[in-house]
Amino acid sequence: MLRDAILLKLLAKLLTICVIYADQTRGLMRSVSAHLAAHKLDPPPSPRRLAQLAALKRQVGELVAAKKYAANVDKFGAKFDDELQALLAELRKQALREWNLAHLLARLDFNNFWQLQQCRADEPPLPPPRAAAAPRAARDS
Repeated sequence: MLRDAILLKLLAKLLTICVIYADQTRGLMRSVSAHLAAHKLDPPPSPRRLAQLAALKRQVGELVAAKKYAANVDKFGAKFDDELQALLAELRKQALREWNLAHLLARLDFNNFWQLQQCRADEPPLPPPRAAAAPRAARDS
């Protein structure tokens, strides 16, 4: 099934991205958990608790921003998409020779989302819209 060196290499890249992303997420969650564990909250029916929760929310937001988590999610998301599309493209090529790869491809792209993404990427960009012509009455005067 996945005995081809090209497919194995693409799959290894995809799995590496997943492992690195999971490791970074685990590190962030350790930091957030340690921060939350260090702050004790008042019992629930208390206006002071609401202020404490607001302060913790702000502090955790700053911690997440300091770790640049949103930028990492975007970066890893783009890398994952690129590698997955490369894997699917190679599967499409090799599915002509091996029927079981066609089944794997159908399962990975069950709703044709990735195939449509690839088609959009292959299309040339649309030309910018032309300026509208001036109304005839304005040109004649």
